[in-house]
Amino acid sequence: WQSYIKFGDVADEAFLNCIKLMMPIECGEILKNGGTNVTHKIGKYAFGNCYELTIIVCGGSDIHQEAFNDCDKVHFLTWLGGTSSITSETNSPFYSMRYSLVVVSIYGSVPDYYFRNFQNLTTVIMDADIWSYANVYTTSIGRYAFSGCPNLSYVSIGGKVDGNAFYDSPNISSVYWRGGDPGITASNMSIFRSSADKITTFKFESTSGGCSVPNYICAGLTAIKKISIPANTGGKIGQSAFAECTALETVNFEDGIDNYYTEIDRYAFQKC
Repeated sequence: WQSYIKFGDVADEAFLNCIKLMMPIECGEILKNGGTNVTHKIGKYAFGNCYELTIIVCGGSDIHQEAFNDCDKVHFLTWLGGTSSITSETNSPFYSMRYSLVVVSIYGSVPDYYFRNFQNLTTVIMDADIWSYANVYTTSIGRYAFSGCPNLSYVSIGGKVDGNAFYDSPNISSVYWRGGDPGITASNMSIFRSSADKITTFKFESTSGGCSVPNYICAGLTAIKKISIPANTGGKIGQSAFAECTALETVNFEDGIDNYYTEIDRYAFQKC
């Protein structure tokens, strides 16, 4: 049977051992105004041993670490955002999915360690096309949130991103930056430094609110060949944004550069 769970709390063991429970489990929703509405609490073993569960939509800041215990066939997760104070991926409520999860779609902040060492994760998407762009700039991706993911190859994100969020995820080949400033302060703290020799394509989002290129965002990505930068009135290309991108062949300024970028900061294309 299928289930739709909207708002409210999900009690301990509410669906424990519902072994025929299949997609989707939806503990929240994306609102028309671009925000999200999530379940307040998902209790211990709330969906424990739901072996056939494959798709989950949820979020919140009170999800028990064993809420989805042994849900090891989930391959698609939509994360609606939330906070947590865990200090290890073993405390993540999604830990039992570390070999099954393939795609994570983001609509809110991702806590530290939540998807660390997820072995078959290939795609992380922040879908700003239907989510409010204003929310991109307030979203954060925590420390080691997606580190140690050996099969992660495509990332579409934005906002405030911890310098180690993708640490030791060495096979990212394509990045779509959706906006915001991650707050990088040095080239050796590039978010994607673990994939420096694998990323070949980097595209920046064009939004009504503008999309200046952050400092150091691509610094030291030695395999990157093509960069697409959107037209943006009053925009800025940050310090050392593309420094030491030694394989860079093409920089595509959509609709030209003269009328759109008021400042190209120092060392922006150093050693390219």
